[in-house]
Amino acid sequence: WKNLMGTDLFSDAVVEAYRVNDTADVDVLVNVRERGSQVVRLGIRVDDERNTQFGLDLAEENLFDREIQVGARFVGGLRARSAELGIAMPRVFNSYWKYGVAGYAARKNYYAYTNRQGLPTDEFERYRSGEFVIERYGMRMSAGKQIEKNGSLLGEFRFERQRMFDKDSTNLPNFSSLATLKFDARFDTQDLAYFPTSGRVIEISLESSILNLRDDIKFSKAQMYYHAILGGGRHILKPSLYFGFADVALPPTEFFALGGQNSFYGMRESEER
Repeated sequence: WKNLMGTDLFSDAVVEAYRVNDTADVDVLVNVRERGSQVVRLGIRVDDERNTQFGLDLAEENLFDREIQVGARFVGGLRARSAELGIAMPRVFNSYWKYGVAGYAARKNYYAYTNRQGLPTDEFERYRSGEFVIERYGMRMSAGKQIEKNGSLLGEFRFERQRMFDKDSTNLPNFSSLATLKFDARFDTQDLAYFPTSGRVIEISLESSILNLRDDIKFSKAQMYYHAILGGGRHILKPSLYFGFADVALPPTEFFALGGQNSFYGMRESEER
């Protein structure tokens, strides 16, 4: 029952067991109620990094009763805007293979931070020294396979046009292209899709450029993420480790970032890049 409800595919599940003709054998009957396939999600976020953002998701999660998922997502705000349209199939026929295709466009503002000079040796302060913008648009195509219950392997091709510039700049740079292939392996034993109380996640990925384009960006990048859930009941601990490295050709648009509520409390979002 926990495994079924943990998929977040069903609104209810009932598991019943019946003894077979006074023997030790047991028949198990499972009844489930699927969630609605047409979904609308609305969201709002307010903070001192991105100010106010509104989000809208529109999705059909079982098109033609073939488990085909089609969706559109829009996020709008003063410092971050994005749109994405995609189609995915979590299972191809009766196999454990899956695929997805998505097109997207995004623009996001980032603050630049500098250490304040001339302070006593026991004092430290950083201040906002500017603001820059990253714009990107492109498409992603992915295919992968479920490995038993907890593992998955995924390959993704990304073609993208991107640029980075100072917010106050009047002479905007041209877009550069990148075409990369990414391999991702994930192991997930969490007991629930949302607010899990036990389990762990290990994810390793490697991404590298594969095409020779006229104005392309070439780089290789590897990442590893791990977190475990300790304890249980009302209170849990969730220690995590995130590690990445890349070659010197990595463009600033693809830099790793440190800071913010999702990576390092006490630092501003993407304070270190």
